[in-house]
Amino acid sequence: MTKNIKEERVLDVIRTEIRDRGCCYLSLAEMAERAGASRSTTSLAIRKAREAGELLVWHRQEQGLSNVIKLPKTVPA
Repeated sequence: MTKNIKEERVLDVIRTEIRDRGCCYLSLAEMAERAGASRSTTSLAIRKAREAGELLVWHRQEQGLSNVIKLPKTVPA
């Protein structure tokens, strides 16, 4: 699947957060705001990257906690 510019910006935000902190704990709203994208575009970008094996996403079930996103070990940050 191809990614548009806003989806690439979302992934750049995630990669920067992972590089700086080891994981991305940002909410969809925070990622969307930083990338200048909508929440739906942000969610779509994450889903596409996850399905392509570019991201690992852990869904946290506790209320109020965002998901945790990491890069697979084979993909440099």
